[in-house]
Amino acid sequence: MQCGCPVACSAQTALPEVAGEAALLFDPRDPEAFREALSRISNDEVLRERLREAGFAQAAKFDWKQTARGTIRALAEAGREGRTNRGGKE
Repeated sequence: MQCGCPVACSAQTALPEVAGEAALLFDPRDPEAFREALSRISNDEVLRERLREAGFAQAAKFDWKQTARGTIRALAEAGREGRTNRGGKE
């Protein structure tokens, strides 16, 4: 996305959440759905441009510093909850 490439990706796990409206989603268990997604991107110039532009916007929502801060916060919170759940004993 960040490079301006239109994206087709699995509609499973966290990929739809990460891709947002900037990717053409398909069922990864269905080879025909995968083929159709690639065909649509290859043959539909309007779709390709929409995904490309939406991809730039979606990719801009993610950066390594923000990801690192979020990871540190989550780990610190998990550590606090772990101590609390053991009665405050370390």
